[in-house]
Amino acid sequence: MFFTPNRCTLRLNMHFGLEHVFHAEPPHTSAKHAVIVLPSDRFKRGQQMSYDLYLIPQVAFGPEKFAAYFKPRPPYAANEDGNEVRYWNEETGVYFTFSLIPPLSEAEIREEVQLDPELADDKRWLAEQRSTRVLFNMNYMRPHVFGIEAEPEVASFIKAFKCKISDPQTDGMDQGAFSRDGFLRGWNAGNRFGYQVVLSRNELPVSEDLLAGLLTDFGCFAAPSQDIADVWSWNYRLIQYQATVEAKGHHVFAPRIMWGRELESEELIRFVIWRAGIATILPGEASHVLVGREVKSKRLKARFGFGRRVKAVEETYLLVRRDDLIDVLPKIAHVHANGRDLIYCPAGNAAFDEAFWSGFGSLRSTSEPSTLVELASPDSVLDADIFDALLSRVRTE
Repeated sequence: MFFTPNRCTLRLNMHFGLEHVFHAEPPHTSAKHAVIVLPSDRFKRGQQMSYDLYLIPQVAFGPEKFAAYFKPRPPYAANEDGNEVRYWNEETGVYFTFSLIPPLSEAEIREEVQLDPELADDKRWLAEQRSTRVLFNMNYMRPHVFGIEAEPEVASFIKAFKCKISDPQTDGMDQGAFSRDGFLRGWNAGNRFGYQVVLSRNELPVSEDLLAGLLTDFGCFAAPSQDIADVWSWNYRLIQYQATVEAKGHHVFAPRIMWGRELESEELIRFVIWRAGIATILPGEASHVLVGREVKSKRLKARFGFGRRVKAVEETYLLVRRDDLIDVLPKIAHVHANGRDLIYCPAGNAAFDEAFWSGFGSLRSTSEPSTLVELASPDSVLDADIFDALLSRVRTE
């Protein structure tokens, strides 16, 4: 049996009440921090509220080639007009857009020159406005891994159409050659400005507790950058892990690692879901496991035929620290995939006896996992390391 990355989470959507985290539109369409307005006085001339990179194809290019390039690429979806494509990786939560910009008419160019007469002598600017361009756009105030995932996508497009670039970021590449280092330098510098928005909301010195409150106002969390990178790296390669495991003949599910807030402790956690009866890899990047167990319901569920009553089977859940769970597993198996030694319990968890489950008697069991953990979209988990660096700089000034 082949597992798809989302196969084991379909039924959980209704429990959590956050379907977009699993399957629907990119979460930024409703996230609070997606509509932040950055104070204009904090930005130098040319500093944008999102990362904008203009790509200027040097080969024959138009709407048809724009559409043809992105159509066979699964993470991309075009809008109705076909002039914008949105990348959204369902596994990592990373998203950004490419937009087709047609050439300006001579009348439109004259209007721009009237607003800024110096443009009349800017030959490079005039040439760009008369060319078909593509705008790459990605929001600031995002985890640093957004830039890491976006870079090869931008580089691939540039290579396909031999693009020149126009980079308006203060610390960007300007009109020079595109490079990975230059892209990440400009993105990271702009992204730090976005993080400063959170700190600028408070006039008092920002403590760790106060920062947590400010993040809550924005609907965000903070986690160590290494944890963010580890979760992203696993999820980015998730389909590869699943395919490799299947190719080796193992009927094992490779789960997505999700972010969430444990409601009892209010701790930000990284967890995977282990459904009843499904052998599931327990990656070391996860701090917790949401364990599902099928039990016979004590409630009489339905009446069939001649008045017979049938007891229903329902799934209950425990939220367990991964290391604690592994310590008591009755059996552990290993599978090697992509250079890693991955562990799982080959029997699934349906065969566990009552003695096993009684070992977690101190934990609350529930049929509603949303009462144990509140899901957090990946784009809302920001780099604590960036905040620490900004706070350190403020304290020394």
